[in-house]
Amino acid sequence: MTKRRFSFSVLKYVHDALTGEFVNVGVIAYFPASSAGPAMLKVATQRTIGRMRKMFPDLLRAEFLSSIDAIGRSGRRLEAEVETDELGLYSDKDAAYFARRILVDDDSSLQWSALGGGVTEDPAKTFDRLFSLRHEIR
Repeated sequence: MTKRRFSFSVLKYVHDALTGEFVNVGVIAYFPASSAGPAMLKVATQRTIGRMRKMFPDLLRAEFLSSIDAIGRSGRRLEAEVETDELGLYSDKDAAYFARRILVDDDSSLQWSALGGGVTEDPAKTFDRLFSLRHEIR
């Protein structure tokens, strides 16, 4: 099987900028088109907040979930856009490009991490592993 390169970024919920405490709540990964297959964008977010409520009792559930839902909707739209990109318009992009299209860099409590990357033979398996590994409390 042919290896594919990919890039990813983790979505963090930063409860308090002063203390720097955060919880990983999502991940985005981009697999550019290659001889191994067409371009693929994958976005996933956490939909449960039980663990977060224990860490941050004053977390506003409805507002947080509303933000996460909006990120999920934007991610699904971009996934479809990349999937139908027959002209290769995104061939020189990375996960950070798509992450900023979903959620701009600002001082809100939801922040994208620095870009990471690697190579894989199985994009779906790698994405699932990234999503599960990136949900460790930091």
